[in-house]
Amino acid sequence: GQVVCVANLRVIDDGRTGWMEGIRVHPDIRSEGLGQKMTLHMLSQARLLGVQRVRLITATANEPAVYLAESAGLDRIATMGCFWKDDPCEIEWRLNKGSVSEIGPLELAETVKKHPGLVPSGVLIYHWDAVDADERGLAFASEHTRFWVYRRDGDVAAISTGLVFESPQGREWFATIYPSDKGAFLRSLSHHLSLSTQEGCEVMICIHPPRFSQLYEEEPVLAERAHELIIGLYERVLE
Repeated sequence: GQVVCVANLRVIDDGRTGWMEGIRVHPDIRSEGLGQKMTLHMLSQARLLGVQRVRLITATANEPAVYLAESAGLDRIATMGCFWKDDPCEIEWRLNKGSVSEIGPLELAETVKKHPGLVPSGVLIYHWDAVDADERGLAFASEHTRFWVYRRDGDVAAISTGLVFESPQGREWFATIYPSDKGAFLRSLSHHLSLSTQEGCEVMICIHPPRFSQLYEEEPVLAERAHELIIGLYERVLE
């Protein structure tokens, strides 16, 4: 009666997506293919649940997880950078030029339609989940996260999401930033540093398009990072 493998499949995105996560195999039997069998089992369960597709997020450096995803027919549809900042309340740096305002899911859906280049593949990542960036998906996501838009010279330059997550390590602020350029990224980052401080978070995690990783070495506020990685969003459309 020993448990040797676990996994989780959640239905999200207004019933359209089966979210695959948490595959864990006992170290003593990892060479026996149980992880692959569990992945295929989740695919069959997703079909029974009637979802349109399955998705998952994993670090691109996690070779076993990437192998399981690809062997089950999932393709990478988006890539994002991610970094951790400890003690955001101690960071004095701020960049306050331009307006950042909170918006609802319907307004965000319209914003994405008008600025499709901001969100890769039309799929918005928040925390470790992802939804289609349309009215249905964003309405679902709004039950868990908040949305903001940064306007510069009257036009949208960035959108972002943010939420508080209570982890075993403490209170964390999760932000995802979709900026048009460096200035929009830094302005949105400043906004989320302020929010994480207001919420009393010990850590801020920031997800962003990978091209902005070059700022880690250019901007003093990003010089110290507790952790960083590249994540991939994988998807398989079910027939």
